[in-house]
Amino acid sequence: MGFPVDPHSEHRRHCRESFSLDQWNQTTIMERMDHFQLRQDQQTLILREIQQHLGLLPPAPPVAPMPSEPSAPADDATPVAVPSTVAAEDPSYPPEEPTT
Repeated sequence: MGFPVDPHSEHRRHCRESFSLDQWNQTTIMERMDHFQLRQDQQTLILREIQQHLGLLPPAPPVAPMPSEPSAPADDATPVAVPSTVAAEDPSYPPEEPTT
């Protein structure tokens, strides 16, 4: 059992998945693109706030923040009562007779 002649050519696994150079580059590029998009969105928001403050843009309507995860699954959601547009008849009173 001795030392390998070329230790750099010995196959080692530091994690369960081995990445190729292309996979590693793609992962790195996607992370940078996500960071770039987030930074660009923040800068656009700041620019719009400055333009609104200076009166260059009309005030934007308030937008409710969207939750990142739904609070409850759609199957477990409680039904919302929708008011009917048809007037309900009251059975305790006799119907009025039509006039001719």
